Amino acid sequence: MSKLLLMSLSDVDYQGWMTKQGGSFKNWKRRWFVLKGPVIYYFKSNAPETEVQGQIDLTSQSFVRQEFKHGKKQAFAVATQKRIFFMYADQDEESAKWMSLISKAIDNIQEQATSKASSAAASDKDANGSAKAEISFADKTANVEEASEVPASMSSAAASLKNAIKEIPFLRDGVSKVSEFCKVWFQTILTLEEQRASEPYAQIEYQAILSANMQKITWCTSGLQNVLIQKMVDFFWNVGAPEGEIDCLNEVGSMMNPPIIGFWIDISQDEGMDGGWYFPSSFFLEQALDAADPCESTHKILEWAESQGITNCVLVGRDMGAAPPRQTQIHVQLSKDTMRENLDIALSASRAFGFPDFDTPILDFILSSNNEKGIKLSLVSCRDGFVKIGIIVPISPSSVDALCSLAGVDSSAHILKFSSVLGHPAPNSVEFQFLNQGFGYGVYKEGVDINFYFAVGGKNGSVS
Repeated sequence: MSKLLLMSLSDVDYQGWMTKQGGSFKNWKRRWFVLKGPVIYYFKSNAPETEVQGQIDLTSQSFVRQEFKHGKKQAFAVATQKRIFFMYADQDEESAKWMSLISKAIDNIQEQATSKASSAAASDKDANGSAKAEISFADKTANVEEASEVPASMSSAAASLKNAIKEIPFLRDGVSKVSEFCKVWFQTILTLEEQRASEPYAQIEYQAILSANMQKITWCTSGLQNVLIQKMVDFFWNVGAPEGEIDCLNEVGSMMNPPIIGFWIDISQDEGMDGGWYFPSSFFLEQALDAADPCESTHKILEWAESQGITNCVLVGRDMGAAPPRQTQIHVQLSKDTMRENLDIALSASRAFGFPDFDTPILDFILSSNNEKGIKLSLVSCRDGFVKIGIIVPISPSSVDALCSLAGVDSSAHILKFSSVLGHPAPNSVEFQFLNQGFGYGVYKEGVDINFYFAVGGKNGSVS
């Protein structure tokens, strides 16, 4: 079957050049766009014989909105039932005109739908002669600030997440900057849950990492690349991640082609906000560090790893914050025969990268855990040096009290309550971490901190 040619489109509403972001790990590409009624077509060129490359089918549920400004480029999003498309014209005025015309096309579709619904309602009376109630699209899709209930079709994980947010003291008022940031993340979760409900293979995992004093939390989401990639990119666009960092994600993703991908947000009581992506799969360490900006830190990591006979990592990630330096994270699995051997390797990294040793009570706890799964070493670095080191240890429910005590927290009740809301009696792991001075930026705790890892619903596993 032959494709639609540009020359076959007549009486179009508008046309012109714009730059569009491709799906999956694709770059931005310049395309010739044509708006005709409820459809936006795009072509590789404006030659009459050019075949259509794709189309955006507008519906009554579509929307168009400005995303952010990058120099003189005004980007905007066009949403359909299947995907959100991102694009921009060469001039701000041209982008604004496209947005206005697309919005008008959507209004026309909605007016036609309303007219049909009104006609149907007029002929569909109940026994008392009153029209049956109709719910408008606007009623069903309240924005993220108004979202307070989880749809019945969502999984128990989504409901658990919503309830868990209410357990964080600094998120309860719902009006702070970090609360709004958290709501944008949660709205993305709801769209993922909709996808999961319609596609059985679209398994999504969620995880929370909470400091013992409940003053900082990290929310993590991971799943199959083809399921999660568009939602991940949409989220970063919605929170204003730099275009260059989205390009970096595209490049690294194309190079590594991970089966599982994920994204996270960090928020703190002092209004710290950050986010980024991660690939929780096994990679050659040298390949994984290509995600980092070339710097002395990456060379030191490779030298240390070679000295320890370590060739692989089990996670690589990068932050997408608005300002550099960009931080790259890796996790290395340490699985020697004894906990002493594993801890010695972790401490050798700590000393090689200029971190101080952890206090004796923490080291004693790690040694006493003697978990057969071993431990994970977490390293965060950037071009300005080493940011953070962490030792992640699997734990049992009985150890939570002692860990809270090590963190200087009087009771473990709040940690256990939070875990219960997420669907488990206790956290599954703990991370002892040290954040170097100057990298807390006044909003994150520097020095030693203790963080608990929680699974959300389902199996009590960990994507970290």
